[in-house]
Amino acid sequence: MLLLSIVFLTFCGNVINFHIPTGNHSEITLKNFSFGSCYGGFLSNPDKRWIFKTIEKLNPEMWIWAGDAAYLDSFSINYFKQSLSLNFTHAEKMFNKTKFNEYYQILHKRIPTLGVWDDHDFGFNDGNKYYLDKEHIKKLYLDFIDEPNDSIRRSLNRGIFTSYSFGDINTHKTVKIILLDVRYDKNSLVLDNYPDMLGIIVLI
Repeated sequence: MLLLSIVFLTFCGNVINFHIPTGNHSEITLKNFSFGSCYGGFLSNPDKRWIFKTIEKLNPEMWIWAGDAAYLDSFSINYFKQSLSLNFTHAEKMFNKTKFNEYYQILHKRIPTLGVWDDHDFGFNDGNKYYLDKEHIKKLYLDFIDEPNDSIRRSLNRGIFTSYSFGDINTHKTVKIILLDVRYDKNSLVLDNYPDMLGIIVLI
């Protein structure tokens, strides 16, 4: 049996923060950007919450969340069904702890912000497609990164994967950023008989 992975990238003309068109070349020539993840360790330590001040000093043209901007994990989980009673007020509070960090706010207001989640944003460690509250968490996450209300990432019943292109297509001086969602359609090692992180494996 052959496992063939095919990546489907959806391109559209919707606009996100700072008028960055999804899938189309923007007028921004991107030369210097910063990215990061796993903010929980910084959030719990008052001395480390200054990390965004350090990043801002690097003068990036863009900030990219690569996952785990907040830690929503709940321990009241049925591991096999991954159904839990998530406290959405608590989840929103955890996102806001990161979002309204005074130094992150300075960075976020000055430069474009992109992002995609990972398991702790999603709700619990190594979460997968069987998570019953994923649509609600999806809304909270997209609110966290200030995704516009008319964004295709909100409107379609799918994960939050997307891509962006920057630069001058005529001179081929371009940068493409691809954000993969490794949670929304991820198979369970317990319930499924083949691994799939992206929901795109084709069995032949």
